[in-house]
Amino acid sequence: MAHEVIMPALGMAQDTGKLVNWLLSEGDQVKTGDILFEVETDKSTMEVESQADGYLHGISADAGDDVPVGQVIALISDTPGTGERILPATKEAEPATTEPEKPTKSPPAEALALRSEDVPAAPVAPTNKILASPKAKRLASEMGLDLADLAAAGHPQPYHVADIERLKSLQPHSQAASCFLAFEVDKCGVRDFLEWMQSQGGIVLDLKHVWISFATASLRHAKGIDGEAVITEFTTLDGHSSTYLNADRQRLSSLDDTEDAVTPDIIVRDITASSFTQVRLGASKAPTLTIAQTESRYMLTLEFSSQQLDDEQAIALANDFCARMTNPLQHVI
Repeated sequence: MAHEVIMPALGMAQDTGKLVNWLLSEGDQVKTGDILFEVETDKSTMEVESQADGYLHGISADAGDDVPVGQVIALISDTPGTGERILPATKEAEPATTEPEKPTKSPPAEALALRSEDVPAAPVAPTNKILASPKAKRLASEMGLDLADLAAAGHPQPYHVADIERLKSLQPHSQAASCFLAFEVDKCGVRDFLEWMQSQGGIVLDLKHVWISFATASLRHAKGIDGEAVITEFTTLDGHSSTYLNADRQRLSSLDDTEDAVTPDIIVRDITASSFTQVRLGASKAPTLTIAQTESRYMLTLEFSSQQLDDEQAIALANDFCARMTNPLQHVI
């Protein structure tokens, strides 16, 4: 039985996704977790992985297409061999009318003699859309740059990778560089910890509270701010957010959020409900730890600016968070 590959939902307010490019071709063998294609959002390009093993065929969307969310764009079958393209659903043909066709008038001889180059071009409506190759958009996003700055400076579109250096030269020297770390950790440590807490103490913990507490403690460890208050913001794909004060020093079973409107020291972004395994949205108002997942592992990304964390602090934060996720009981006690 063939597994359907669909355009995933990118957010609550998006009805379509722009397919940047396929990373596999018609007929290629696919394994669960392989990256099938890239999808462009308003802020970045995201990778979508396969949810089944088999052979890719029936590709019905090409690079650059805007595809409705939920539309089937390919199949993964159990047997090799290419298949026919999947045609998107179309409206039923309207019944033919019995109204006779109107006779067409022959154009005057003067019109026939008019050459196409003599016809004045129709005026082009102004647009704010930036024309650029997918790779140029991806690189600009990863570096925290805005391609609109090139347009404002008068450089002609479309933009390509070669234009990125020119874009970088337009940025003020004081702008902080956007940095990115990707890492992963096995789920079994946290899963065993939650089961142990329930079986031994009858305590049911919320998984997100574990993430929030550990991320807070890891930032405190990385920056050496043991005596200072740490604000942690937790966000989800649907736009919900909550803020916590010193989450690492509260009980996991009764972690309380705060309604105070303050700038966070670290952001924990939960995208485990999506099919994404990695995102690069650029540096935010605080170092941002994004948590995605596969069946057996948490896929983690840490985005930060050079003003928020230096390289050593970022690596220390990532290593400390992984250690806590691997052996939670040791860090809780």
